[in-house]
Amino acid sequence: MEDHSFQLSHEELLLLLGLLGLPTPLALGPRPTEGYDQIGLGIALAVATGSLLARELVQLDTEALYPPEPVRALAELTRSVALADSCLVLVERRANERQVAHLTSCEGLVVLHTSPLPRTHRLRLLGSHAEATAWLVATLDAHPEQPRPVVTVAVDVLATTLDAIDRGDVAIAHRSLMTSGLESDLASQFLYAVGPQPARFAFGAMRGMTTGLPPQVCGAVALVGTSGTWWSPSDGSSTTLTLHPIDGTRLRSELATMTAWLQPVA
Repeated sequence: MEDHSFQLSHEELLLLLGLLGLPTPLALGPRPTEGYDQIGLGIALAVATGSLLARELVQLDTEALYPPEPVRALAELTRSVALADSCLVLVERRANERQVAHLTSCEGLVVLHTSPLPRTHRLRLLGSHAEATAWLVATLDAHPEQPRPVVTVAVDVLATTLDAIDRGDVAIAHRSLMTSGLESDLASQFLYAVGPQPARFAFGAMRGMTTGLPPQVCGAVALVGTSGTWWSPSDGSSTTLTLHPIDGTRLRSELATMTAWLQPVA
């Protein structure tokens, strides 16, 4: 299959799912039609039909007796995200900006689902799991340096600390770390390496989503600072994190491990 990328409005994606008889993808959340009543949704989907026809992304038969048919490439990407057997969710936060991306795999197709604008979806076919890893490396944009301190901190304390850093309240951030048991010098080293606007990344992977059994899950957290990058496995239930400084080679290895979760369950 050739490389393809499609950008769609939220309503266009809803229409495609309906035309293809597909379930709602994880990325659309539990209430994908929130804000619409039945009449309003019907109007929105009619507008979406016209937009997709104008861009030649759906086709009508010559007598218009049947519903529009999505072009093959778009249909395959839509099916892949809706019927994914594995998924890697990446939540990124930089200061007050938050982005969510989904990497999904279905029958060998790896699709990147992002939202470049509110209520806008971009579906992009990736050629391999290695390409998915390369995208993650570029997204983190880390410039790790060694050595940096290993920091064990409560999850809520880390959140309070990073929020204080985003506001420029370094003193509050330092005090927050010390109340969690870090020595003053270690807290200062950590804050210096983190810098003024660190980026936070949370990874959540699931596989075996179509087996009828509870999916296998794993997670991790990455913190990318001005002159240091930290990594910690996370199962989502632990109240503490141990952030290990990580160099570029190790970071790529950890990210490759995460994308390996997109492989089918043996």
